[in-house]
Amino acid sequence: MNFLNWDRAKAIANRWRVSLICLAMLEVLRISNFAIIEQVELEFSRGLTVLTGETGAGKSIILGAFRILLGGRATADMVRTGAARANIEGLFLRVSDAVSEWLAENDLASDDTEADGAPLIIRRDIVVEGSSRNYINGRSASVAQLRELGLLLVDMHGQNENSRLYTPAAQLQVLDSFGGYSADLVKYQQEYETWRRARARFESLSTDQGDAQRRKDFLEFQVDEITQAELRPGEDEALEGERRRLANAERLREICAAVRDELYEGEQIETPAATLVGQAAKLLADLATMDPDQESLAAEAEALRFALEDLVEKVRDYEDKVLGDPERLEQVLTRLELIRDLKRKYGGTIEQVIATGAALAAELNDIVNHDDAVKEATANLEIAEAAAGKAAQTLSAARRKTAAEFQKQVEAAMRDLELPRAVLKLDLQPAETFTASGLDQAEFLVSLNAGETPRPLRKVASGGEVSRIMLAIKSVLAKRDQVPTLIFDEIDTGISGEAAARVGERLQLLAKSHQVVCITHLPQVAARGDLHLVVEKRTDRDRTSSTVSPAVGEQRILAVARMLSGTSVDAESRNYAEKLLQKSS
Repeated sequence: MNFLNWDRAKAIANRWRVSLICLAMLEVLRISNFAIIEQVELEFSRGLTVLTGETGAGKSIILGAFRILLGGRATADMVRTGAARANIEGLFLRVSDAVSEWLAENDLASDDTEADGAPLIIRRDIVVEGSSRNYINGRSASVAQLRELGLLLVDMHGQNENSRLYTPAAQLQVLDSFGGYSADLVKYQQEYETWRRARARFESLSTDQGDAQRRKDFLEFQVDEITQAELRPGEDEALEGERRRLANAERLREICAAVRDELYEGEQIETPAATLVGQAAKLLADLATMDPDQESLAAEAEALRFALEDLVEKVRDYEDKVLGDPERLEQVLTRLELIRDLKRKYGGTIEQVIATGAALAAELNDIVNHDDAVKEATANLEIAEAAAGKAAQTLSAARRKTAAEFQKQVEAAMRDLELPRAVLKLDLQPAETFTASGLDQAEFLVSLNAGETPRPLRKVASGGEVSRIMLAIKSVLAKRDQVPTLIFDEIDTGISGEAAARVGERLQLLAKSHQVVCITHLPQVAARGDLHLVVEKRTDRDRTSSTVSPAVGEQRILAVARMLSGTSVDAESRNYAEKLLQKSS
């Protein structure tokens, strides 16, 4: 079954229309013949969806398929053994205005005109032999477009994404996401781009003068060669037509003479066409005297006779103009050869040659007037540097003002996640020069124990601690985050007990404003899910495949109990599972 069946997609949209009052969401992920997955269809819900299963059951494969759907690298070895292709599809409902605008700008909007619940369908086909194909709303799309759209739809967090949090650039982006100074950032980026171009211009003029002189001599030759040619747009086409006429002048005159003779003059034939038409016109005139209703036939014959005379006159005029002129033919051939030579050197068309000449002349002018050009470039660079510096200072001030509130909120969130003595300091230091993100360098300094000096995050936190720190940061950013769906891959790595319970609570809280999908090994987190999906690996007829099924009622109690005690469920683990689920609900 393929999602590119709009009736089915709209039916799903209608089913959820009542519950999705303000939340865009991922509704369905369909995977076929991908790795060990033969056929899986996952239906998600709003709120918190948890995926559980034993190690190796296929949870990471599902997440990998989702990454590929949103523009990740796809290779033929991902296709299930024995299959010709793998297929991954995603259905999203109630997309944001930003997504709708992006789809319209890229001519990928749905043909469905219903504003409420209109589906968005993304599909990737990975083939063993040949090129993979990508579709957005049934229309062909590039991998780059999938990535752009994916950034508007889903925010994915896993061990790879966590490691990005160690980089100063990512930490500065986190602060900017929290801050309410996007206008200051945009203003700086505009001034930065102006400064970057001004600096490039200045540096290009500051090259060694010996190189500039050698370049000057060559430019003078090129500009002179193009200028002296005095090219005109379309000239080559006109000359080619003239060449054909001059080269075939004798044959053209022979054709004209034959046409005149056939139609009118009759020197080489017994009865020319004009004579025959005249005779026919006379007969039709006699016919009209006997049947006046047919006078139009006589008139048409008379008009044909005059048309023949007019045609012959035009042929005669053309014939008079066609003259053999070997000297002019030689001139035309020489000119065409010059044009071909210039097009080979400077562009495929006359227009491109002229444009190249103008660009070379401008470069030559810069060298000839080098001192003036350097002065102008220096002045422009100083102006751009001052403007960029002012915008950078405004941006830095906004960042420093925001940093204190950001630190306060993240520290509170970390304490809720069983990091009671955690301290976060966002250290902002001036950069050596302008960068695309400003004149600031950011570093998250963390202390997790009382009395410890805050040190860089990458040197302090364990896997479990950095997962909780990342979750704390994400929950703080949630109110400002426009991406509707958050996916966490084993956010609970390295934690247990009360910390695990706190992570579950925080994810559940985050799911009130976002659709959250979490792959977890912890029963405390799994029990918090609004929807619980269990991933299992099965073997049938010597073929292994992963399956996914929703756990409800007794099945869910058993699924959580197995996370507590392993494959064998005893009364104690079952009772504890029931308590977890009751508490979470």
